[in-house]
Amino acid sequence: MYGISKEKWTQFCQSRRDPSWENVRKKAQAVQKQNTAPHVMSRGGYEYLEKKLMDEKRKKKLEEATQSGSTDTVIDPPSPIKLHVKWKLARTKKTGDMTSEAAKEIADKIDALEEQASQGSFVTHGRHDILTAAIGRPEHPGRVRAVGAGITIKQYFGSASRTSSIAPEYLQQLTQQIKDQLEDSITEKVTRRLMLSLSQMQSQGLALPPEPDVGPSAARVSTKESCVDPSGNDLDTGDSYKCGLYIEEYPSRLVALGRVYEGSTTIHNIPLLHDQVKVGVEEIRDVDAPIPVPTKEVKVVGQALNTFLAWPTHLVKRLSEQVF
Repeated sequence: MYGISKEKWTQFCQSRRDPSWENVRKKAQAVQKQNTAPHVMSRGGYEYLEKKLMDEKRKKKLEEATQSGSTDTVIDPPSPIKLHVKWKLARTKKTGDMTSEAAKEIADKIDALEEQASQGSFVTHGRHDILTAAIGRPEHPGRVRAVGAGITIKQYFGSASRTSSIAPEYLQQLTQQIKDQLEDSITEKVTRRLMLSLSQMQSQGLALPPEPDVGPSAARVSTKESCVDPSGNDLDTGDSYKCGLYIEEYPSRLVALGRVYEGSTTIHNIPLLHDQVKVGVEEIRDVDAPIPVPTKEVKVVGQALNTFLAWPTHLVKRLSEQVF
């Protein structure tokens, strides 16, 4: 019916049953889930949308020329459709509503920036236009939003000037992102070397360094440099015992084994709450389980090995009390 032979249709069906195609499909679905502002365009995409809008502008100019009685045989071509106009129209339903809440938020920002631009309080600067400002992220190097396939950022905007076509606020944002990435990378390397050194010290029977004192003025609990003493001695009281660490489920579920320090009243000089105890995580049972009292560095059990944490008292059980 569609000009497809039976042989080709059979080949097509077989290709879609292949496990490799299932992986491709799942990957595409995962990518699509990241799109919080889907469009409603046809297969023609932005090229068709722009042609339609340009035809409408030409028709309007002809009508205006006819109504004014102009005798000019040549009418100036309409101005190009701006990117933010196409982006917004591509996500507007027939009812006038936007396709998603995220699309509506960006559309509202576009309207506000258009108003600011008309008043002169917002000035576009190279690749930093209304659409880029409304979305809050610079253009991707390999494509241009609201243009269509096959057009690169250099082809559309031209080469970036040597001084920089990035607005100051975006330059600051990119600088901060690079700084954060460097800090994370350095922290990861230092932590890895520290854990290796401690492991070597433990295997050689050497005493491990005590838990670091972060000072009473610490603004937050940090566990990056905290390591459990394998001897089981608490630096505060010397009282500890092996325990199971559970999370709040019905029934409660064992996620790690460790050691509880009942006499401790603080962790990293931060006071424990009345229903919390200090524990050291020594064995992981569920790497993906959430930490009941997370810190900035430790949010799941898989990140908690050889660290000190605060843990709800009712979720800590002596090994002798546990039923496996």
